[in-house]
Amino acid sequence: MQKATRQQLKNHNEQLVLGTIFRRTPGSLPSQAGQPVSRADLSRLTGLTKTTISEIVAELIETGLVAETGLGASGGGKPPTLLQPNPNARQVICLDLDSAEFRGALANLNGELQHRINVPVKDLKGEAALNRVFVLIDSLRSAASAPLLGIGIGTPGLVNAQTRTILQAVNLKWTDLDLGARLEARYNCPVYLQNDSHAAAIAEYTYRKKSASENLILVKSGQGIGAGIVINGEIFSGDGSGSGEIGHIQVEENGLPCSCGKTGCLETVASNRALISQAVRLGRIDPQMVNRPEHEVLLLLTEAYRRGDKVVQDLIYDTGRHFGNILSNLAIILNIHQIVIGGPVTTFGSILMDGIQKQIQQQVFPSVARQIQVSFSRLEEDSVMLGVGALVVSKELGIHA
Repeated sequence: MQKATRQQLKNHNEQLVLGTIFRRTPGSLPSQAGQPVSRADLSRLTGLTKTTISEIVAELIETGLVAETGLGASGGGKPPTLLQPNPNARQVICLDLDSAEFRGALANLNGELQHRINVPVKDLKGEAALNRVFVLIDSLRSAASAPLLGIGIGTPGLVNAQTRTILQAVNLKWTDLDLGARLEARYNCPVYLQNDSHAAAIAEYTYRKKSASENLILVKSGQGIGAGIVINGEIFSGDGSGSGEIGHIQVEENGLPCSCGKTGCLETVASNRALISQAVRLGRIDPQMVNRPEHEVLLLLTEAYRRGDKVVQDLIYDTGRHFGNILSNLAIILNIHQIVIGGPVTTFGSILMDGIQKQIQQQVFPSVARQIQVSFSRLEEDSVMLGVGALVVSKELGIHA
């Protein structure tokens, strides 16, 4: 094993100290509020010498990431000076590209989304869609009120997070797109790329309530359908960075054509577009409405569901059964019991959940089915942006969940 250089050791110690300050201070991360700390506390918590702590804290104060705030209780001698993080010292540009409009926000180091901008995409593909990414980043960068720490992007499709390349995003017609390198050269700041479902899983794991399990499956339904799998607190990417592409698993043998080139995929019956198409075919949505923004059309479907429209409710129940089919297999294969559903489909509530639970009960051993906990995400439409924001802060500053 190669010995760490002095600079690597220095960087490690700085991240260790900063991460400790953020994790133990109120408001730093929703799941990890604590109390302000002194330099002596930091030495005890990190194992670093008081001299090293003093040097690191001085640098963090100079960069604005940490500030002194009052005095602590005296233990008999001089009262200690307490430290707190400055979450607004840096901002992160966070993008979610899985929608009929690309959504972006500026986030501070606590994951608070402070400024939002959406740009329409609709049916744009290839370079035309890529140009909308530039427009979104340009707008957010001009609105920034603090130095940028980096850019985090959640995108649909197969993603190599290490090379920051979109291998294939069928809905956007992107293939082998070296998005990370192109954006880094254009904006001169760190860029991190993640599959949107994986990003949503990072957010759910980071901001969820405390749980005994370090494992989690997050299923995100939108323009496409994907899953993010967390094992032992880390995103599982698999051998080819393509884990979780459940939207292109066949659920109907003689089903409809899918954008991936196959037929009967989960996305053909359970994605946003599939639900709208089926509602049109069933006479529950005027065909002319499909040209309006997707979220507006889905709202009409939601209103019909809430009015008690039996046809729409049956459609939603069947959608839940399709989800339950795939989730049963994931739960059995991975032995993961915590499953979270995210995306606009969650607005359909109890009937969707009934379909999911019914299918799980039919496919999984009763003793296992009783342990599986399926819930809807509390992060709603912000999960992808929160996830990539947490990713950038973790990679750049060592502030982890």
